[in-house]
Amino acid sequence: MNYDIIGDIHGQYDKLIGLLNHLGYEETNGIWSHNTHTAIFVGDLIDNTHVESGISHIKTVRLVKAMVEAGSALCIMGNHEFNAIAWMTPDPEDQTTFLREHTPNNDNQHKNFLAEVGENSPLHHEIIEWFKTLPLWLDLPAGIRVIHAAWIEEYQAVLKPYLTENNCLTDELVIKASRKGSAEYVALEALCKGLEIELPEGHGFKDKHGARRTGIRIRWWKNLTESTYKEVALVPEDARDSIPDLPIEQLNLKAKGYTGVPVFFGHYWFSGQPEPVANNIACVDYSAGKSGDTPLVAYRWEGESVLTEAGFMFAV
Repeated sequence: MNYDIIGDIHGQYDKLIGLLNHLGYEETNGIWSHNTHTAIFVGDLIDNTHVESGISHIKTVRLVKAMVEAGSALCIMGNHEFNAIAWMTPDPEDQTTFLREHTPNNDNQHKNFLAEVGENSPLHHEIIEWFKTLPLWLDLPAGIRVIHAAWIEEYQAVLKPYLTENNCLTDELVIKASRKGSAEYVALEALCKGLEIELPEGHGFKDKHGARRTGIRIRWWKNLTESTYKEVALVPEDARDSIPDLPIEQLNLKAKGYTGVPVFFGHYWFSGQPEPVANNIACVDYSAGKSGDTPLVAYRWEGESVLTEAGFMFAV
């Protein structure tokens, strides 16, 4: 089986159409398909803070949903799909609130999707119910794995007792994974948002907004026991010199280095020329959600065990 693993779309419908055309997919009766390849979407279909031509959450979701239902695509859950579910799920312990707090910051991330679908409309409910059918990860017999942010088996094991046989959420897990500090919350955050660690005392860096940060998102595929903070930091290049080249002190995280079959993920808003991060690891999110000409990226996998730069494809 051959697969095209497609990065985070964030409602960029025109970019999605451009990529599907570039990959050789054709539309028949409203469904896009390919003669020899199956598409795999890594999640984050929705939520874009821009309102401009070419962006449509509804069209994006409908296109992907139709492909999945027709068998020409697979799709997993991203953190934005989980957030959307929790946003409209009342807290069973307090029916006046929701599992995802309706704070100004959370609202800003989600408001354009809500405005387009109509909050609490039949369409809104229909989309959320479909989101619940999306698996958290894929471990395919062909020999590849797909997850939104981080493939860490110890965290997957925490969630497995609450998942369906297809690795989809249950209502019980939606609640447990929304309780900050719970084991299920920590696990789902790691799998869908990645891992973060605190820098040693006295160290920090400025983010793109100029705010000082003392925690860093890390390269979860590295073995933390053999790495330094600088080696594993996922920070802007202009901040890298602020990260200490010291052995990592926090070893309670479950990142021990990834050595399995090829694994694909999105989430991280990479930039520059797409390339594998290791022979068996590739990120397909190259910031397509931004305005402008940042491309939607895919990796065309045709059975290889060693991933290559040539496997990445995008419409220019």
